[in-house]
Amino acid sequence: MTDDLVVRTRFVPPRLRSQIVPRPRVHSALERVLDYPLTVVKAEAGYGKTTAVASWLAASSHPHMWYHVGDPEADPRTFLRHLIHALQALFPGAGDDALASLDELARSPRAWRAVADALSNDLLDRLTTETILVLDDYDSVNVPEVNAIVDRLVETMPPHLHLVITARTMPSLRNRSRWRASGEMLEVTRSDLAFTADEVVALFSHRESHALTLDDARAVTAETEGWPIALQMVSDGLAGADAGALETLLRRIPGPSELLFDYLADEVFLRQPAAMQRFLGESASLRRLDPQACDFTLEIADSSELLRSLERQSLFVTRDASFRYHKLFGDFLLRRSGVDSGRRRHLHERAAAFYRSVAEPDEAVHHLLAAGDYTGAASLLTGIATPMLANGRHHALAAWLEQFPADALDAVPALLHARAETLRLAGRFAEAIPAYNRAIAEFRRSNDSAGEIRATRGKALVYLDTVQPAHADPLIRPAFAAVRGDPDERRAFYLLLAENRLNAGEVRRAARMYAAVHRAGGSAPPPRLYVR
Repeated sequence: MTDDLVVRTRFVPPRLRSQIVPRPRVHSALERVLDYPLTVVKAEAGYGKTTAVASWLAASSHPHMWYHVGDPEADPRTFLRHLIHALQALFPGAGDDALASLDELARSPRAWRAVADALSNDLLDRLTTETILVLDDYDSVNVPEVNAIVDRLVETMPPHLHLVITARTMPSLRNRSRWRASGEMLEVTRSDLAFTADEVVALFSHRESHALTLDDARAVTAETEGWPIALQMVSDGLAGADAGALETLLRRIPGPSELLFDYLADEVFLRQPAAMQRFLGESASLRRLDPQACDFTLEIADSSELLRSLERQSLFVTRDASFRYHKLFGDFLLRRSGVDSGRRRHLHERAAAFYRSVAEPDEAVHHLLAAGDYTGAASLLTGIATPMLANGRHHALAAWLEQFPADALDAVPALLHARAETLRLAGRFAEAIPAYNRAIAEFRRSNDSAGEIRATRGKALVYLDTVQPAHADPLIRPAFAAVRGDPDERRAFYLLLAENRLNAGEVRRAARMYAAVHRAGGSAPPPRLYVR
């Protein structure tokens, strides 16, 4: 055996940059390594798996050995040769016999397991304290032959030795389910490595890029989902920037430029097979990755398996009630996955049809708007706008209505009215008045007197809310007269008249009017009265 087949730089932990921010929370999670034979640190690209382990070891006093695994080591003989040299960095002579016999061994799982057993025996005589062995970037050797060696090593290694594997996907170790169930395997995942808002404040302070308040940090954390590589790029983008730079950057995340997207393309997307790239790019049209919705929208039949595969590979999918893509990864897929605008529009149209068929109007409206089908979206919104307003969802309704071109809203007076209502409920009174005027005009043009009265009532409520009785009165009185044949409508407008008298300072008159409504069998005065 000759040493020229061994790449010795693989046994050196990465050099930690001075800008690495201390993360006691992550170090505390990794300190539990000492309670387990095996720890798997698993997360997508850019989550700082290697950095987290290296910085924890540098800050601790634990003896450790480092082996950064590379593609050539997918051959079990090469892997074992490097593994033995990694161990000998701390325990000279360990595995000498196995090393000498490697070239003579038959290429069989039994032979490789024998080498692993010999290593375990050698280490048992040498280990006297808790010691860490790191197999960094294990994905490149996640093949059955190497996995069999690691399986055997975990089963036979001395109790003082603790194996730490960093990987983007869970290694396909045969016994992992049993180890997980018996408490012999620790998993450190994306949720452990993602930055919290407090850590974001510390990161930006440590990197001296831009001072963040905790509220700013919460906004950045929500936008990036705590993804370390994205946070570093945001921090770089703010270096030396003025006070307004953060708000500008948040509006155009991801990244201070396209650097983050370039990173995702090189490190994640282009590494996938063509079929998976197609699924990723097209399924990004959906906010929720429900298998049935994916199958219908993409016109395929295996979405469930593809989504489980993405989850196993840690490809930026998160499972809450359903799967979804990490926000920045989803943005990347929408912009850089190669799906043309025509195909994307078709996908949104199919998604809208699916969600209409399962009675989920919120998702259907989202996809209709994304497809540019304003007529379809208006038709659906007209039926749900009033319940949304009644349920306090005026912000969501406003966000949808703002996506309509002005001429599309003008064609639907009910949506003009809904838009005015959202402005009033948001306290944007100066904008609400002209919006109500537009609605009233369009209702009048279409001879919809009931709609005109509803919009007039809304406009009057603006003047009631802002205590302008002189402006409210000319609106309420004609409307009250116009609903003479509808007792419920008359009662509602009479209560508005009473409230307006209260706003005008006519307390006794207002009290008499409320009492009259109560005697006539009406409801008790509305909560608005008590606010007054």
